[in-house]
Amino acid sequence: MEKFMKSKHIAPIYGNKENTCYTKENIGDEKVWKSRNAAVCVALQVGDKILVVKRGKELSHSGKYCLPCGYLDWDENCSQAASRELYEEAGVHVSESAFDKVGAYEVVSDPKKDELQNITFHYHIKLNKLPSVKVDGKEATEYAWVTNDDLCLDFAFNHKKRIEKIIPQFSSF
Repeated sequence: MEKFMKSKHIAPIYGNKENTCYTKENIGDEKVWKSRNAAVCVALQVGDKILVVKRGKELSHSGKYCLPCGYLDWDENCSQAASRELYEEAGVHVSESAFDKVGAYEVVSDPKKDELQNITFHYHIKLNKLPSVKVDGKEATEYAWVTNDDLCLDFAFNHKKRIEKIIPQFSSF
C-alpha cells in the first residue's frame, strides 16, 4: 500500500488555492500532484433541439439528465474525448474533425468547497438530421431531444444553465 505525505505550501499572494503536491514515502522523493481534471461536454444540435441523456445507475447524479460529457482519458485530446463520450453515452458517431472548435470552457466546481475541480471544454455540433441514438443502459439509460420548453427535466451538474445559454446562440450557427 502506497502512503502519501502532503507537503506544506506557502499561500500564494493572489489568494488562489495551489495544486497539492504529495510525496510517495516508499519511492523516495517522487512527487505526485493533485490538480484539476479536464472534461468535455457536447451539445449536439438538430434544428432547435439538443440531445440530452439520463445518467446511468452506477454514475454520480444517477437518473438526472445531462449533455453527453466526461473526463479525458490519459492519451486523448479534447476533440477525441468529445467524440468518444458522445458515442459511449448516446451511440452517436460524429467524426473527430467536427470537434475542431471549442465553444467555451469553464471551471464547473466551487473551489472553496469541492475537493475535485473540473475544467470543462464545451463543444457545439450542428447536424442537419436526427441521428440514430442508442443508449447502452450503463452510461445512459434514456435520451431526449430538448428545446427551451423542456428544461423542466431534472438536470445534473450545471447543464440546465449551459443549455439555456446555448439555445439562443443556435440562430447564429
